[in-house]
Parts: sequence; structure tokens; C-alpha cells
Amino acid sequence: MSKKTYASKSEGKAKKIISIVCLILAAVFVIGVVAWSEIYNSGLVQRHTAAVKTENFTVTSTMMNYYATMHYQELTTGEYASMLSYYYNYDTSKSLSQQATEPQSGVSWEQFFKESAKTEVADMLVRCEAAKAAGKSLSDEDYAQIDAAIKNLDTYATTYGYSTTDAFLKANYGANTKDIRKCMEYSLLADNYGEELYNSYSYEDKDFDNYYSENKTSFLMVDYLTYTIKADDKKVDDLKDDAKEEDKKDEDKKDETTEAETDKKEEATVDPDSDDKKEETKKDYSHLKAFADKMKDAKTKEEYEKAVRAYLTDYLYKGMSKEALEKDKIDLDQIIADCKVEGFKKPSSETELSKWLFADGTKPYATRNEYDETKGTFTVYMILPAQYDEKLDDCQYREDYKTADYYYIFLSSKDEGSMEKAKTTADAILKEYNEDATEEHFKKLESTDGYGKGNGKVEGGVKNALGDSVDAWLFASDRKAGDVSTIEGEEGYYVIYFAGNNETKWKIDAENALRSGDYEEAIHTFTDTYTVSYMTKGMNFVKIASN
Repeated sequence: MSKKTYASKSEGKAKKIISIVCLILAAVFVIGVVAWSEIYNSGLVQRHTAAVKTENFTVTSTMMNYYATMHYQELTTGEYASMLSYYYNYDTSKSLSQQATEPQSGVSWEQFFKESAKTEVADMLVRCEAAKAAGKSLSDEDYAQIDAAIKNLDTYATTYGYSTTDAFLKANYGANTKDIRKCMEYSLLADNYGEELYNSYSYEDKDFDNYYSENKTSFLMVDYLTYTIKADDKKVDDLKDDAKEEDKKDEDKKDETTEAETDKKEEATVDPDSDDKKEETKKDYSHLKAFADKMKDAKTKEEYEKAVRAYLTDYLYKGMSKEALEKDKIDLDQIIADCKVEGFKKPSSETELSKWLFADGTKPYATRNEYDETKGTFTVYMILPAQYDEKLDDCQYREDYKTADYYYIFLSSKDEGSMEKAKTTADAILKEYNEDATEEHFKKLESTDGYGKGNGKVEGGVKNALGDSVDAWLFASDRKAGDVSTIEGEEGYYVIYFAGNNETKWKIDAENALRSGDYEEAIHTFTDTYTVSYMTKGMNFVKIASN
């Protein structure tokens, strides 16, 4: 009995110990779950988990948070935002993971941005590997640049009410300062080496000539005039008639019943498909065709423009005074100027017009017409002689002009208060420049400490960048280094310093194409040489700090 009693006491004690151990284990489990949750939320695990890596460089999950979020921000702000909303139904009010890029794709926007970021990061890492192999590293100046960027983040954190910079970065990028610094180091190393590599290639004129010969379509262009006369254009008399029609509505309504009865009687006796009926419904646009024929028969640019003006003044806006045209914001000179299409290149999908424009037999001032007399639409084209002195063809040309190196300061009429005030400021800057008429002095005036935005020297500047009035001055045949002028633009005044001519435009285009081709080939070589690994666990940790 005593043995049994002993056994019972032992069993009870054992059960009690087991219960205590279970309670302790349960408590440890709960504490462990809470601790793991806190560790996970802190980013500690993600910060030590690789997402993408090469032999010498590793991007962790938190670093990838930053890259993916930056990619997301780049594509969902500014000019891209409206495009995403319009073409892809991207909705900023919905979670990225809950909306597909396309209805049937099954790919969420979150997946899209993460995959896009992966591609960019992979490209960056292979350039980092190539830079390391070439013995490249960041300079003290580079590190100073990164320090300045981090300091700016401190300012942003304070501005937006965060207690620390890390709190700001975690909320907005899912990373901390150390992560961002490492990201900046990788990006800068890759960009520096990429830029150095891109600029390392050299070419000669024979290289440009060969590239042009193999890619003429990319260079050749034509200029032409075009104007379309349309029957549905409202002319002045029509507008007056519209007003009279409003006054007659009541009277017309009274006659509707009588007219309807009459029409029914006539329809009963006239075949609806008869020639007489067809003749009644056919509209006569011969008066419009006559104007178009004058454009078609023109032998010069001036004759073509004169024919267009005749249509505008003798028909479309007939009887309108200069004051009336200005009141309605109708600028006849601008309408005629807009007839000119300059620098047109052959499209990848040819049209009948492009075939005619680039045909070997097409001569200057030849015209082509496209008439639709049923709809009353009459379009006339006139091809113009080739620009520049070199004669590749009577009409086709490449941009054979010297580009320009220059500095400029722009005084906006909006910012200055008016065009007059903009001119006054421009004149004052020119006067100040003339006190020390040197390039260095103008450079100082152009800086952010002076009157400008600090854009620096424009090198290899091309036409159509700052407007026709600037082009006329900048690319004048007698322009020489050191020339300075104030020039009126459409929205303000420019003060421009001409530093000299640069390479011919078409040669710059050829060089850029050759350089880009060689650079892309090098990148492909890097991609084949350096292996990029994507870690599933690490990529699963990646989160985009969005909505």
C-alpha cells in the first residue's frame, strides 16, 4: 500500500512538473512570436537577407525596398502618372497588389514594379562588377556627395515631423540610413563607370560616313507645305446664317406640317433611287475645289502661300476686319506659317504621302493633291527644296549645320510681370556683362548666384530648342565666339552668350548612335560575364512603400 501511495505521489509530482514546463514553453512561444514580430517589423531580418547579388555585391531586402519604391515613384509621378491612369487604369486609391496591369494579365502592379526594379538592379550590379574589375572605386568627392544627400534626408525627416531620419526612411522607403547609403554607393559606382565607358569610345569622320551610308533613313528628311480645305469649316457668312436660323425657328415650325404632307405626296410619285433624286441630294463643292486648285497649280512657295491666304480672306474669313480677326484670335500669318512641316523623316510604316515625298523623281515645288469631292475635303502638299548647301538630293537632306556652344539666361514675362519688365531686366544684365565682357563673367551671371538657373554651358546645342528668334541669331552665318545679345522670345527675353561652334548636327547624331551601340554591346558582355542571382526568400520580403 505504501508503495502504491508512493507511486501516486510521484505521478502527481511528475504531472505538476510537466504542467509547469508546458506553461513555460507556452510563455516562451508567445514571447518568441512577439519578439519575432518586433524583429521582423524592425527590418533586422530583411536587412540581413540577400534579395539580389553578384560575386562581390549584395542587395538586401531592405535595400531592394528602396530601389523598388524609387522605381514606383518615378513611374507614378509627373508625366507618367496620367499615362498610367489613362492607358492602364492604374488607380492610386487601390493597393498595388489588388489591381492588375491589364485585365487578363494576372500580374499586379506590385509585381510589375518589383520585377522592373529587379531588372534595373541587375544592370547596376553588373556595372559595379565591371567597375571593380577595371580597378574603379568611389572618390572622396563621391563620398562627399553621398554625405550631402544623407544630410538632405535629415532635413526632410525634420520637415515632415519624424523623430529620426531612420523613422522617415522606414515609413517612406522601408529602409534605414545605412541601407540608403549603401544603395547610393552602388548606384554612383555603376553610373560613374557607365559614363566613363560611354565616353571612352572615339570615332573618325569615316566612321560617321559609314554609319550614314548604312542608315540613311535615320538621317534623311524633307520639308513640305500642307493645307486642307474642309467643307465643314465654318465661314463667316455661315455663322451669320446660324444666327438668322435661330430667329426663324418659330416660323419654320409652323410650316413643318404643310411641308411634310407635300413631301409625302412627292415621294409617292418619285422613285427614291432615280437620278433626279440623287442629283437633289448631291452637294456642290466646286467653289472649294477652285481654291485648292490654285494651291495645286502653284509653282513656288510664295504662290502656294498666296493661294492659302486667298482662301482665308476671300472665303473662310471674308469681310472680317483686322480688329475682328484679333478679337477672335485668328492670326492669318500664323495659319500660313503652320502650313510648313520641317524635318519630316520617312516613317517605319510608309504612306502614299511619304512614298511621294521620298521618291527619287520628286522635284522641288512639286505638288500632290488628295481630294474627296463627296465629303468636300481638299488637301494639297508642296515639297520644298533641300536645306543646306550639300546636295544629296534636290529635296532630301540631312542636318548639315554646325551646332552651337552657348550660355543663356531666360527672363520669363510671367515671373517678371510683363514683357516690358522682362526686357528691362535683360537689358540690365547685358549692361552688367559689358562691364567685364568675358565668358567667365557671363558664366557667373548665369549661375544660381546670379540671374540664371545655373544650367551651365549648352554644348552641341541644336535648332528648335529655344524658339525661332533665338535660332535666327544663334545659327547666323556671321556668328562668332564672344557675341552676346538680348533676344525676344514668345514668353520672355533671353540673354545669350555664344561660345563657339561645335560638330555638325548629323555627325553628332551618328556619333551618339555609334557610341550607344558600342556601350550596349559592352553591357551585354558584362551580363554574360557576371552572374546575377535572385534570392526567392529575400525578394518575398520586398515591400513597396506606396499606398
